[in-house]
Amino acid sequence: MSYNFPRNGVGTTGAWQDMFYAEVTDEMKVAAGGGNVHEGELIDVVEIPASKGREFIMDEKVNKPVGLMFAILWFYENVYDKKATGKL
Repeated sequence: MSYNFPRNGVGTTGAWQDMFYAEVTDEMKVAAGGGNVHEGELIDVVEIPASKGREFIMDEKVNKPVGLMFAILWFYENVYDKKATGKL
């Protein structure tokens, strides 16, 4: 599932942003991540335990785009909370 956020960014600038959701396990990991340096990609891999996501959203010390906060809230509304209640 992918969502295309029209304009999003931290501060006064914005950029197109596509987000994807996939369930993965540590056993599926084949590389450290971070993007393809030869293609100019610079991707920060940030692992946040599902139990700490809501805290992350509210942490004003961490600069984050609104789209990321929306994506985390989407995860709780559509996946995490439903799994916890057995409705998924």
